[in-house]
Amino acid sequence: MSFFIQGIGKRFLKPSNELIQPQLYSWYLPMDFQMDYWSEENRDAAFPRPYLEGSHNFQNSDKWYRSGAYARLKNIQLGYTLSKDQVAKLPFNRIRVYVSAEDILTVSKLGVFKGAIDPEIRPEDNKISPYPFATTVSFGLNIDL
Repeated sequence: MSFFIQGIGKRFLKPSNELIQPQLYSWYLPMDFQMDYWSEENRDAAFPRPYLEGSHNFQNSDKWYRSGAYARLKNIQLGYTLSKDQVAKLPFNRIRVYVSAEDILTVSKLGVFKGAIDPEIRPEDNKISPYPFATTVSFGLNIDL
């Protein structure tokens, strides 16, 4: 078994305006996490009451800064090798079976933005991705003749 963990211990980041302001432009549809906005019935909301193309509720402040610290399990590989003695009746010298997974676990304190922000992206680049972060799982079989 082998694994690789990557992370950052201390960093603060501010999500881009597209993530903070649910209706920054009329062609932006709110994301599901942005539906937690203030109303009389929801006073502990993550976001102020939205206004179409309105920025008065979304002034820069430390409210929006989040801890960018994270730990991500970048790769884990688990395998089992059958020796020549174990495969003596087969025409092989060795057989190895394995499973490998990339980016299967991320621990962060991004709060409501967890899943919307990839903590590996530098916030100063002002990049957001419309695609979810990909996880990959692979299975394999190695046979030595």
